[in-house]
Amino acid sequence: MEEYKNHVDKQHVTEPMITDIMRHIQEENKNPASNIIKSKRKRIHKVSIIFGTLVAAVVLVLGISKYFTSQNSLVYTTVDNAMIRANGETQMFGNKITGEEMNLEEYESYTGMDFTNLLGIGALEKSHILVNRSDTRILSDEGTFYYKIDSVQAVIHTSKTKELIPTELENAEVSQLKNINIVVCKNSQETNFQAYFKRNGLNFCVKCIQTEQKDFEKVLKKLL
Repeated sequence: MEEYKNHVDKQHVTEPMITDIMRHIQEENKNPASNIIKSKRKRIHKVSIIFGTLVAAVVLVLGISKYFTSQNSLVYTTVDNAMIRANGETQMFGNKITGEEMNLEEYESYTGMDFTNLLGIGALEKSHILVNRSDTRILSDEGTFYYKIDSVQAVIHTSKTKELIPTELENAEVSQLKNINIVVCKNSQETNFQAYFKRNGLNFCVKCIQTEQKDFEKVLKKLL
């Protein structure tokens, strides 16, 4: 151990060695080619960082855009006119219920929906509501509401007790609008439109006849 210590103590950096090292450093700094290489390396590194940041930003923006597009785009199923018009005033797809009429105020209390102002103040023109009661509860219900928004007429069917979507559309593609699942269909002429969805435990069928797609979708966005 004593021999190793003595050996280490003898290892001194001499003054000529220090001078030589400093001279090499100064020569390296004076070398234009060396400085150019260093400068290029720095620029390449900086560009790489900027490019990587831009790529990450683009990927993020595209991802967000794709998400919101998927959440707010509608895929229509084309059907014949008879299917859209089949939803009569007091009969959905299925058997007509037998029962008594219910006034609008009571139906709004039963469903928890403000149908009077659902599409704006003064938009509701008339309503027709049928229910089938037992002594303690409502067994079945069907409501039909007629609205007019500017020049667009919309008919909305509702039921808390039964599904309104027909069996022909049970396997249709489901879209999303404002995080609500919705099935939309149109005729081949693209003049009649219909939508099915569920909101707050209430089944909806929304129908617009002889209108444009953009106006129909405005109605849907007001409802959702």
